[in-house]
Amino acid sequence: MTRIRLPAVCLLIAIASFLPLRSAAGAEGDAAFLFDIDHSQFPQIHTYLSVSNPLGGRLAGLTAGELILMEDDAPARQVVLTEEQTGLRLVVVIDPGLDITYKLPDGETRIQRLRRAMTDWLGTFPQNGMDDLTLITPEGFAVSHTSDPEAFLESLKAYTPKLPSARTLDALLVDALDAAADPMPRPGMRAHLIVFSASKLAQSGNIGRGLCPRALELHATLFGIWSGRAEPSAKPDMDAFAALAAECGGYSVALESATGTAAVLGMIATQRTQYRVEYRSAIAASGEHALTAAIARADLTAETAPLRFSVAIQPPGVAWIDFPERLTRKGSDVSQPVEAYLPDSIELRTAVTFPDGHPRGIASMRLFADDELVGECASACEGIRWDLRPYAESASISMRMVVLDELGLEGQSAEREVSLTVARPSFWEIFRSKYMLPAAILLAVVAAAGVLVAAMVNLNRVRAARTAGDLVFPIEPSATDGPAGEWKNWTRKFRRVIPPPPEPPAEVYAVLETLGEVEGKIEIKAPDVIVGRDPQSAGIVLADRSVSARHGRIVRMGDGRPWVFDLGSTAGTWKNFEEIPPEGASLREGDRLNFGRAAFRVRLIPCAPEKETLDAKDA
Repeated sequence: MTRIRLPAVCLLIAIASFLPLRSAAGAEGDAAFLFDIDHSQFPQIHTYLSVSNPLGGRLAGLTAGELILMEDDAPARQVVLTEEQTGLRLVVVIDPGLDITYKLPDGETRIQRLRRAMTDWLGTFPQNGMDDLTLITPEGFAVSHTSDPEAFLESLKAYTPKLPSARTLDALLVDALDAAADPMPRPGMRAHLIVFSASKLAQSGNIGRGLCPRALELHATLFGIWSGRAEPSAKPDMDAFAALAAECGGYSVALESATGTAAVLGMIATQRTQYRVEYRSAIAASGEHALTAAIARADLTAETAPLRFSVAIQPPGVAWIDFPERLTRKGSDVSQPVEAYLPDSIELRTAVTFPDGHPRGIASMRLFADDELVGECASACEGIRWDLRPYAESASISMRMVVLDELGLEGQSAEREVSLTVARPSFWEIFRSKYMLPAAILLAVVAAAGVLVAAMVNLNRVRAARTAGDLVFPIEPSATDGPAGEWKNWTRKFRRVIPPPPEPPAEVYAVLETLGEVEGKIEIKAPDVIVGRDPQSAGIVLADRSVSARHGRIVRMGDGRPWVFDLGSTAGTWKNFEEIPPEGASLREGDRLNFGRAAFRVRLIPCAPEKETLDAKDA
């Protein structure tokens, strides 16, 4: 198979520019146009740009700096221009005349030369399977939308012209345009029609020209190959054929001119690569919009017709996550200022969704308390920390989160009320935290001293009675008891009654259920466990950055119930939004427990009773 190399193709294109059959009108078609727009990933949009030189070949080497892309009336942002191999759709039409079977001076018939030209051209393609090939003859579709060049060539070799032709050129062009309008197998493909004809067109009037508007609408360029004899008597038909090709955006050459045929095919091959244009849309309103491109470089200045598309856009949706209905700020000392009460801040979180199905970037998030801005971040964030220190009195506060997306569309959450309580410490709490232990010690000492004094007094009385020989019992012995009754009454007087031991309380262990998007449970069956971020020292490891290395501790106390203690963490340990005091706090069913931002729900499960074992001596 003869292969035409790139330098040869370039030479053929240069020679073809001087061929007499090339119509000047062919150079006046669309030099550039946009097609195949895809906005399914809005606001990221991509489309394809076809840029051709006056001969119909693709203009290569265009850069983003030479392209001005306009979305409606504003320059598009973040434009990226790349070259992409898309393949092409080629629809070949054979309209045989009587001359197609005649031999040329070299002994080759015109149909044989047509087959050889197509074989040589398809043999230059570096990859198979990229193109969409269709062959139409007067007998119908010889092959339709195949990606296999060999199958196309086999159909072409098997075709034998039948004269006279069963169908007119008009009917063949209708089939060709229908094939060009079928859905493309991949984005970015262009359709091109190659019509081999030797029909008597001069006597047929405006044959085929009524179909050219449809061809131009599809951006399907028609190139004509005159397969009849190129002699003075055929000039009227050749001129009519050239006018048809020019009106449909292309031009024509003679099959007898091997360089002209190869040049047309070579220029069509350049359209296997197209420019892919990507940009970030700034459209903020639903409806129809237009995209245009302007090209300004030394060898071409062109502007595309508007490419129109429609999108539906809605503002972002904002929903609260774990919104706290009640908050309590509390101090530990009457001398402590309200600003130092805890908690001094709390993080409020929201989830942002896009009801229109087009996820996009967040420009800002703002938190409002009673319509006053109390916190913001300049992009998407997990939550905004609300500073509670300015609130010195209890109040009901209306909270609202406002989100602005990259298109300038604003969404806001529903207003929610927070009942904030500022609780100053009571006398009992102050006494308990400062004076309870010393008072308990003092009372214990006084009680011990009283017991000791009473014991000593009683002992002295007994000794004195024994010395006097006159020991009198408060319980008189029964006359019938005799000496034994007397002894029983005396021992009853001084016997210590020991109550039976109380029933041990039922032991329970805690289960921490995680609150948030990720569900999980942590069972704490050990009697003493450390909670923290450091796997070396913590029995329960939490990966949240707000959790300290040794953050807190959960201990099963003597009464069988779990208690929680804070180990001097940075973000604090909280139960039901109240910070755990230094002496710890007991955990009850349903409590909300926070180690920094890590939130859990407490469940209490009874411990399974241990099995009793028989001692060997009892067996």
